[in-house]
Amino acid sequence: MPRVYVTLSNEPTTVAALILFVRAIIAAMTNNSWFSNPNPPLATISADVDALEAAEKIAKTRAAGAVDARNTARDKVEYDLEQLRQYVQLVADANPKDAHAIIHSALLTERQASTYHKPEFEATTGETPGSALLRARAIAGAIAYFWQFSLDNVQWHDMPETAQANTSVTNLTPNTTYFFRFRVLTRSGKGEFGQSVTLHLD
Repeated sequence: MPRVYVTLSNEPTTVAALILFVRAIIAAMTNNSWFSNPNPPLATISADVDALEAAEKIAKTRAAGAVDARNTARDKVEYDLEQLRQYVQLVADANPKDAHAIIHSALLTERQASTYHKPEFEATTGETPGSALLRARAIAGAIAYFWQFSLDNVQWHDMPETAQANTSVTNLTPNTTYFFRFRVLTRSGKGEFGQSVTLHLD
């Protein structure tokens, strides 16, 4: 099951809206069965929000140092909010089947981890006719990459080796299916060729 990530993407930018936002979260998490021991405690966050509200009122009077004091109070509330996000993440991770409901019950937002994984080896059509690009996942400690191509996946033809985990090949025949494979040279010697990949050139 893909991990669901808790985010603060809906956090307001103004102080007044931030105060309302955090208080709504506190209300949503109070007596919420999912959150038995919030960190920081909701009472602590509430006190910090009250302090921010008071500091904001003073800042509007333009008293000396009031804006700096307000900004310090805001930083404290935003720190509390980030700590709370991490706490909700822990609860969601511990209950993956209910992660969506848990996050929404705290009035927070979510994003799901990408399920895309870079393939170990792939072949794609090049920019020019009759060309192909080969890309392999880089292997730690690799000294060189050895490439081959085939028309039948039986008889193989060597291509120039490279120091990088990618190469290109040109002068291929259009409307033909090619097979490609590679192996790596490390300090331990040459590895075995991996499973081949196919590419049909139009």
